[in-house]
Amino acid sequence: MDESKMETEVESVSSNPTQEEEDPKRYLKGFRLIVAVLGLGIILFLPTAEASIVSTSLVTISEDIGSYDRSSWIITSYLLTYTGCLIVWSKITGVIGLRPALLWSAAIFIPFSGACGAAKNVEQLITFRAFQGIGASGLYSVSTIGMFQLVPPRQYSQINSIAACFTAVWLLIGPVVGGAISQTGDWRWIFYMVLPIQAISIFPTLLVLPSRFPLHCEPKVKSKLQLSSILDLFKKIDALGTILLLGASALLVTVLEEGGVQLAWRSAVIITCAILSGIFWLAFIFWERTSGRDDSSENAMFPRRFFGNQIFMANLFGLFVSGVPVIVAVIELPQRYQIVNAASPLSAGVRLLAYAAPLPFGIVFANTLTGKYRVPFIYSLSGGAILQTIGFALQSTLPNTLRTWPGQYGYSVITGLGMGMSMGTYYIMTPISVGKKDQHLAVGAGLQARLLGSALGIAIVNNVLNNYLERHLPPSQLVDLRSSTASLSHYPIEMQRGIREIYGEGFNLQMRVSIAFCAAQFVVVGLIARKKALRIDENGKMTGGGL
Repeated sequence: MDESKMETEVESVSSNPTQEEEDPKRYLKGFRLIVAVLGLGIILFLPTAEASIVSTSLVTISEDIGSYDRSSWIITSYLLTYTGCLIVWSKITGVIGLRPALLWSAAIFIPFSGACGAAKNVEQLITFRAFQGIGASGLYSVSTIGMFQLVPPRQYSQINSIAACFTAVWLLIGPVVGGAISQTGDWRWIFYMVLPIQAISIFPTLLVLPSRFPLHCEPKVKSKLQLSSILDLFKKIDALGTILLLGASALLVTVLEEGGVQLAWRSAVIITCAILSGIFWLAFIFWERTSGRDDSSENAMFPRRFFGNQIFMANLFGLFVSGVPVIVAVIELPQRYQIVNAASPLSAGVRLLAYAAPLPFGIVFANTLTGKYRVPFIYSLSGGAILQTIGFALQSTLPNTLRTWPGQYGYSVITGLGMGMSMGTYYIMTPISVGKKDQHLAVGAGLQARLLGSALGIAIVNNVLNNYLERHLPPSQLVDLRSSTASLSHYPIEMQRGIREIYGEGFNLQMRVSIAFCAAQFVVVGLIARKKALRIDENGKMTGGGL
């Protein structure tokens, strides 16, 4: 992309706010704004905290229903549908509106959360978690989009800080809640607590949101496509693109999760899934570029103009690669504390606070730099990537002793600050790197990229751990431990020490793998570097440009 094109691209997104954007009636104020922000923030709790709550309780769950070797699928099945549907829900929100989309997603999330709590075996739990993920993706996507629709662009930095801090706080609370519930021995309440929390948050939010929000100030226009049939709705939400994206994601994660663990890398199933995944990805890209060829097209889930927007695509890549380290720390550190350091689920959740607590501070710091002081994005992104890389490099050297080494909490603080700076910057760049009419799709795509990176990251690091254990543990021990890590306490003390050391080295290896994804974020810095550094102007728009 040459300099003139880049300058045009940035100017088209950043300059001359339209009359509808300046109309104060489009946005909420005062008490209604406070209630809406709090309501949407609480709605974010369950989808955000689910992964960290369940991860802290994963050992307890697997001990109760067995199959520790497949326990990662309790997380992965949720993440697969969660990530696969985020941009779909953003498209649905644009078609039916914010209020109906919230109700639909809650109607899926709540009953399947109850079904997870009633699951009799790991197969049922994995299946119900997949359906729960569909509803959770709706709650997360619609709530995040709603946050940006509540206020004008000049307030995006503040609302982004609030939304991101809600997310970070829920990540912080999640492990403690999961650990406390698991320590009682009844992990099923992790899923049963959904109903009252959703009722408290969703109904006040719906009451303060105007009808047809955020289009309540525009006259009702009869749509070209009447939603009088299922076919019309499928056209509106880009059903073919949805199927291709879900297929591509599911097949790829299946390859990473099962390859070298349940199935050999050269097995027919793994090779077939890998080939089909590649075909689905190519078909998805081809379909979206074709269906979105006309810039006036309303049906494309990922419009053609997104592919030509280098800033947006670079930001999307950054969200994808940063999704790996953020979830690896949340999922794997509690398991390390429980297996290597013999911590209880509650203790593991409390120890994770060393990583989770600095996240909100990193987010607010990054948004203050870029929003209030107009510091270019490349500096906050570089700072975040440096801290993450250093933090994970240090955590890959942790001693594998039963007693927890206190210095590792300092490493977690460094990592958490870095993750917060990156998250805050990526999230504020997402809506302002595209035009107003595309913001709901851009936010959905950004969320999906980060969570898809998380799903793939969990599959990769668990595959690394399982392969390491296979090389260093006898088959008989491996079978016992994969069935339930509680069997570790049945071995003699000396043997326990050796097993814990092997697990510890496996967890350290996971951290080394994560370093590569932290360092990959420097690619984003290079891609968005311009003669006039990209930053936020006084109107909340992106300014800068030139190669």
